Amino acid sequence: MKSTPTAALEIILGLPPLDIIIKQEAKAAAIRLSNMGLWSTNTTAQGHSRILDIAKLSAPGSTECSDTTIKTFIFNRSYTIQRDQCGTSDENNYDINIYIDGAKNKKGSGGGVFCPELNLQYSVSFGNKATVFQAEAASLLDGATQIKDTKNSNICFYTDSMAILGALGRTVTKSKLILECHRTLENLSISNNVTVQWIKSHNDNIGNCEADRLARMGSNTLPIGPEPFISLSSKAIRQCLTDKTLSEHNQEWKNRVDCRQTKAFIVSHNHKLTRYLLNLSRSNISLMVGLITGHCCVNKHLYTIGNSTSPLCRTCKEVDETVEHILLACPPTTETRLSILGPTERLPQLLQHPGLLLQFTRELGWLS
Repeated sequence: MKSTPTAALEIILGLPPLDIIIKQEAKAAAIRLSNMGLWSTNTTAQGHSRILDIAKLSAPGSTECSDTTIKTFIFNRSYTIQRDQCGTSDENNYDINIYIDGAKNKKGSGGGVFCPELNLQYSVSFGNKATVFQAEAASLLDGATQIKDTKNSNICFYTDSMAILGALGRTVTKSKLILECHRTLENLSISNNVTVQWIKSHNDNIGNCEADRLARMGSNTLPIGPEPFISLSSKAIRQCLTDKTLSEHNQEWKNRVDCRQTKAFIVSHNHKLTRYLLNLSRSNISLMVGLITGHCCVNKHLYTIGNSTSPLCRTCKEVDETVEHILLACPPTTETRLSILGPTERLPQLLQHPGLLLQFTRELGWLS
């Protein structure tokens, strides 16, 4: 209905208020300018210049430990980037074959390095902040650093990440990690023939499988020391700012004194509910939003806006017809309610299974 409060729609659909979004983008811009060396540090933080200090609180380490740097152009490479699939026999063309891999799970991220010729195999934990891409790049850097004193050898690094090969192959980069990888490979190429080769993942290649095992071991290992272990990517910084925005949105919702009906259903933003609602048809999402907000075809609301002569429940005729009464207490609907929703004491319980709530509403037929 047109009377549905904007604040209720925002919390249901996960759309933070415009003022909070503007603050988020301002903080992101301040961090970006600072990392590019374009933010003045010669004056005392006053007025808008205080935005950077606020941004640092929202995303700790975003300026001190950022992976972003000014654009650096790379026109020449002494090492070779090979994107074609290699065969098993290709390994015989090199004196040193180094397999690297990265992994990430709920516990954290990790990398693995494996070299049969040098009897080199180890795993590294990079903590929760690093992305899979960064774990893979850091593993490549570690592998290249391990053999930095090698001379007069044919060396091949194997990775199953096309993203790494693409990043190394670009003529411009803004990543400190990729730039360091490039420079380390360049230094290694002065006295060696170096190739970075793509290898298909999970193809029963012993070296690749071993690197994958080591990477997963690293991701499952608790890191020692404070994070971040790798410079924060722009994605990680953006996620910190997004999490802060969500926290501010939830706090603003908690402090509201209106939207009584919606607050009875939703204490804070529910990602699962939002995803479910956005996959519904237009009529069904309208029905669900109406139920949650109370701005639907119940007599209490219709009476309030002047479209009904009585607020009483149309079935029991005893109390006002509200969404809460229909879903929790109305005697004539008890049998249908229990058969579909089961025993329910509080409204938030109903949103744990929104599909059943929609089914019950459709079964009643008179709330549409």
